[in-house]
Formats: sequence, structure tokens, C-alpha cells
Amino acid sequence: MVKCVVIFAGGKGSRIGNPEKMLLKICNKPIILMLIDSLSKYFRRIIIVTSKFHKNLIELLKVHSKVDLIILPARDYCEDLCHIINIVRPRPLLMLPSDIVLRNVKRFFDIIRSVKSNVDIVTLSYIDGTPLGVSIVYSYRCVPGVELSWINLNVFTIDDVFDIDTLLDYEIAKRSIICE
Repeated sequence: MVKCVVIFAGGKGSRIGNPEKMLLKICNKPIILMLIDSLSKYFRRIIIVTSKFHKNLIELLKVHSKVDLIILPARDYCEDLCHIINIVRPRPLLMLPSDIVLRNVKRFFDIIRSVKSNVDIVTLSYIDGTPLGVSIVYSYRCVPGVELSWINLNVFTIDDVFDIDTLLDYEIAKRSIICE
């Protein structure tokens, strides 16, 4: 059973033209806060990994009691991932991007709970193989430049998880996600 979740929120947002795309609002709420609210029903510990370049996000999260904040140099995603694998415990560890909306939270967590593996990392993608940035990490150690063993499971649909990578994705999400 996954006990801890890490949300990566330090990217450049180059496909959408906004490094702080996780602060774009759906249902009058920043995407990242929607994600945190969904996750906090299942996890006591939520860690947000970002960089000093995301000042608005850092300010927003400083007052959010549900999360711990780790600020990394953000030189490279693989380097940041390796660093987090080495410092965050326990295992298995769920890692997510900050630009997704969990549309079917129950199904999402049913899938997460069902994953068992003897590899270092399991990546979970859309059924068609499109990556989401969702991973379950089992390894306690990462050495830069040394590849970890991993498998990919194509399990999610757009009805489970909506990934917001582009402005078009954002517009579709705003129109299709039902506000509570």
C-alpha cells in the first residue's frame, strides 16, 4: 500500500507556455489544489517538489497545511527524481505531475492499490500508451546515470485522469470537468 505521494511541480511548462500551469484554475481552483484535495483523502503525507523559479506556487503552498515542500535546483527531471528517490521514505512511493486532474478518484486509487511489482519503478500511462507522469517507486536508491528497472502499465482512461499539457487540454478540461 502506497503511504506517501510526491507531486512534481518544477517544470518549465514549455508546451503550455506557463511554468506555473499548475496554478491555472478549473472550477475556480488551481489545478494543484484540486489534486492535493483529492490526494489528502487517501494520504497523510503529500510532498510537493518544485524549484525557486515557481514563486507563486511556493507562496500558495506555504499556507497549505496538507503538504510538505521541497525546493530543488531543477536542473534536470531525472536528477530531481533520483534525489527524491534517495531522500523520501517510505515505499512504495507514488509520484505524480502537478498538471493532472483526478476525474475518477476511486478508480485511480483502486488501480494504484492493485499494482504490485518486483521492479524499481512502475509507470502508469493511458491505455493507448500515452505517458502521464504517474509512477510508483519501489527502489530506495538511485545513482545518477544508472538506469533503474521499470515497467509501464497502460491502465488509465481520460475518464480517470485528465492530463493538462497544452492550452487546448486546459480549455477542454475547463469545459468537461464537473465542478462540485
